[in-house]
Amino acid sequence: MSAPEPLPGFAAAAPTPEEVLLGNELRRAIHRASEALPTRFREVVRLRDVQGHTYAETAAALRCSRGTVKMRIFRARHRLRAALGPSLD
Repeated sequence: MSAPEPLPGFAAAAPTPEEVLLGNELRRAIHRASEALPTRFREVVRLRDVQGHTYAETAAALRCSRGTVKMRIFRARHRLRAALGPSLD
């Protein structure tokens, strides 16, 4: 949830209190949903999506294959979408 880029020559508008509140609520919902994931899924989400590691780096860190990382990421994201569905509307 990022703000649009300001137009050249115009200052960026500060987020409204409502936008700040909604952003904070979404961050809390994401945190709760990710903490509810099984460890094997939570680990790949943190390494790949939060820390930005490649599939190969994630696989090396977890001592598993790239295919296993891809499968776990897919399943973790599916669970997160299901858990966050109401929060994203």
